[in-house]
Amino acid sequence: MRPLATRGSFLAGATSLGVSAAAVPSRVRSAQVVVRLVEASGTTDTATLVHAFENHRYDAAKAQPAFFRACDHQAVQETYCAEMLPRAKRRDPNEYFRIVSAVGGEFAAGTCSDPDSAKAAAIIGAETVPARAGYEPIRIR
Repeated sequence: MRPLATRGSFLAGATSLGVSAAAVPSRVRSAQVVVRLVEASGTTDTATLVHAFENHRYDAAKAQPAFFRACDHQAVQETYCAEMLPRAKRRDPNEYFRIVSAVGGEFAAGTCSDPDSAKAAAIIGAETVPARAGYEPIRIR
């Protein structure tokens, strides 16, 4: 079995090469978060990983750190409001909008006492992820 990526290889990633976090694609940052949490948990067991993600903060390359909220498992991060640009106002052919304001993640996601969040928390609390036939969680410690 191949070992999971190590801190020295995958997790160091582009940022170790002097590339700013904002320049690293979000899919790479997302993969880094998952690998870090698997490493910290020492397993790929679903219930253990769900718990590890709850309230975990991560760099979303925005002004505020993002986090996975425990009450409803919502990914909470700063959200942008944008204005669509007509072709005549674009400075570049790939420019389609400009950011006009930012809203904090807590405001955008609402509170855990919000009816939708409370409903999601009730559903999440009542369900478990069933074991997958033929799959044995990997222990890395």
